[in-house]
Amino acid sequence: ERRGHGDGGREPAAQALRPPRTSRALVPMETQPHANAPGAPQAVLLVGCCEWEAAAAAGGAAATAANPPAGGAGAGAAAVDSLVTLALSRGAPALLPVGNVPLLEYSLRMLAKVRTSSVLVLVAGEAAAKSVSAYVSERARTDKDKQQVEVIAMPEECGSAEALRRVGGKLHAGEVIVVGGDVVTGVSLREVLAMHRERGAALSSMYAPARSKSNDPKAKRSPADLVGVLSGRGSGGGATQLLFSAPGPRSGGGDGALRLRRAVARAAGSMRIRTDLFDAHVHVLSRDALAVLESRPAIRSIREDLVPLLTRHQIDDGFPESLVLPLTDVDAADAGAAEDGGAKGGKSGADGADGGADVGVEDAAAMQESPSPSPALSRQDSAADVTRKAAKDSMAHLRDQLQQIGGRRAVGGCWAYIVTAAGASEDAEAQAGTYCAVVGSYEAYLEANRDLAGPAVGLTGHEVTARDNVLHPSVRLGQRCTVGAACIVGEGCVLGDKTSVKRSVIGANCKLGNGVKIINAVLHDGVNVGDGVTIQGSVVANDAHLMEKAVIKECQVGEGFVAASGIEYKGELLAKRDVVARRPSAMSNAE
Repeated sequence: ERRGHGDGGREPAAQALRPPRTSRALVPMETQPHANAPGAPQAVLLVGCCEWEAAAAAGGAAATAANPPAGGAGAGAAAVDSLVTLALSRGAPALLPVGNVPLLEYSLRMLAKVRTSSVLVLVAGEAAAKSVSAYVSERARTDKDKQQVEVIAMPEECGSAEALRRVGGKLHAGEVIVVGGDVVTGVSLREVLAMHRERGAALSSMYAPARSKSNDPKAKRSPADLVGVLSGRGSGGGATQLLFSAPGPRSGGGDGALRLRRAVARAAGSMRIRTDLFDAHVHVLSRDALAVLESRPAIRSIREDLVPLLTRHQIDDGFPESLVLPLTDVDAADAGAAEDGGAKGGKSGADGADGGADVGVEDAAAMQESPSPSPALSRQDSAADVTRKAAKDSMAHLRDQLQQIGGRRAVGGCWAYIVTAAGASEDAEAQAGTYCAVVGSYEAYLEANRDLAGPAVGLTGHEVTARDNVLHPSVRLGQRCTVGAACIVGEGCVLGDKTSVKRSVIGANCKLGNGVKIINAVLHDGVNVGDGVTIQGSVVANDAHLMEKAVIKECQVGEGFVAASGIEYKGELLAKRDVVARRPSAMSNAE
């Protein structure tokens, strides 16, 4: 915890903050709904944009349907971590089945419960947009909620913030809910929206606990972000003031440093640094936040650029209007860089420095226990203060215009809704109601399928049998065939004699021979499995054919691939030569 001066070693109450005289209070004493946000909100569903940002932050190029990952048998873990090969026939990873339900469907169902006025689905890539549009059109025929859904193609290398700017003319509601197309959650968006309105927030983001990869508490957790909240709040779950947010070093977008603004630390008095949360790709933006985004072309990512910028400046006078750059300035991007200049690594315009200091991630624990501000956090950056003051003075007329449009309202800065994970002993409804996952990698895809066949099966809409599994009525089981708990078997499947299925998901119209063993695996539609085959910890795409006694362990099997009889494959990307190959040298034993 970062404690301020004069606290005597005691943790100050969250509602009794004493900010600097020149700054706003972080927690408003009286809040009221956002005056310019009545009625139903609009929603934006991002497909492919968040995944591209994650790949770019990790230092690699995002694979797409037009540029799939190169490799073949033996391509290694780097190739296996892509979902593109599995999604080639579907057109987009967002249409991959998770628990035998298209991934995109979970986000659409979640938004339907909020009753948004419209949903804009922004898809990176023309080909992927056509596939998503076809799915949405087919879905509309049976959609009881009658959602107004429009699919719009974006450039393939398009970040989340950039995508929002491109459709700014279509966003008219007082609040815009932005959701990633890779999110699966049972958390009600009504709670997040209610928090946003009650606090009069400019930005509200949802975070969820990162889970360990095993029951061992010392085991390595899944990638997490670095999130700062008021001390004494947000230690469990629910609403709390968001003081800063940055991608963690294990989440692919961090550089191992925190930028903590001195003024924010002083205003908070005491803050808690959470390293066990991940960005759930759910944000609610006010009109003012959208105005900031529109005026700053350098901002490409909501998570990496917009959220840090808003959290750092939320105590400034006139926030968030003070961050809006003059739209008539042809050098708006350069003006943003000057106002926020000095970011580590030369990053400018989007989330530059503002009188803060770099604190290494390894110093986080020491910072939490420090009884007084560190010298690094006490440094003045007078040049940045002068530049920022000049920029504020030049934007006074814009603030006046925004106030006239927005009317009188309480401004509550930035808020976080932290999901409280259900305990293992809680019932299935509680498990599903707090479940949250971002399916952005091969490993996350496997894990989400296991969860949605098990504790979170309620999100799929499937009917669960007395044996705690899902079997479509048309499934045919051979003699002494066993399907264990936490399994899903789709329509038209035929399972042979003495076949065993454990903790796995099997798509529609799959044929499994005799003596087959399926463990912790996912089979898509139309997979043909010969007698005596073993599949463990793997994903098998549409229409693959695994011949007799083949062994598939921890592999990603592409569409239509034929695995030879009696061959053992382990830790490989298996795909047809004409689907994956881009480099001839990578194609040894590809088929």
